[in-house]
Amino acid sequence: MAVPPGHHMHDGFYMRLVTGFGALRASNTSSTGLKQTISGGALAMAFAFGGAVTPNLVFYGELTINSATDPQVDSGDISQSLGYDLNVFGIGPGVAYYLVPANVYFSGTLAFSQVTESSRNSGSGNSGSVDLTEMGVGLNVLVGKEWWVSHDWGLGVAGQLYVASMKMKYDDSRMTATALSVLFSATYN
Repeated sequence: MAVPPGHHMHDGFYMRLVTGFGALRASNTSSTGLKQTISGGALAMAFAFGGAVTPNLVFYGELTINSATDPQVDSGDISQSLGYDLNVFGIGPGVAYYLVPANVYFSGTLAFSQVTESSRNSGSGNSGSVDLTEMGVGLNVLVGKEWWVSHDWGLGVAGQLYVASMKMKYDDSRMTATALSVLFSATYN
């Protein structure tokens, strides 16, 4: 039986969907010198769409979201629950390279990033989302391993490191955000 063209190859249209869990940390030092750190467990998701330019080399556009539910805020000597969700969004171009036949990949995305704060309780009068930062620059790096489950689909696991630096919206300081996650992936290629 002949193997069809493109079988278990990284060529043509590319779609990678990932989700998983990890930790998110964002910190800044205000213009008055007060250091604030927000940290907690986070849900991570990313959606990448693009195409292979040569076998195993893929260019794509990616949307990345890391969201911590009710994270802890440390400000000076005070530590308390934020009472809101902290979200780090990123969107931008990326590149992935697959090592075959192991089907291990390395990918990196230059992400235009922003940190927002959002309420989960619409009955509190504080529903909605508030931008904490201006758009800044970030980098999303993934290292993963996939197993072929059909002609073009692969399922796998990956480790994610996301780092970003953005100017605070209401203060003359910068916020640095870092997320470290373990992800499950589904890739069509």
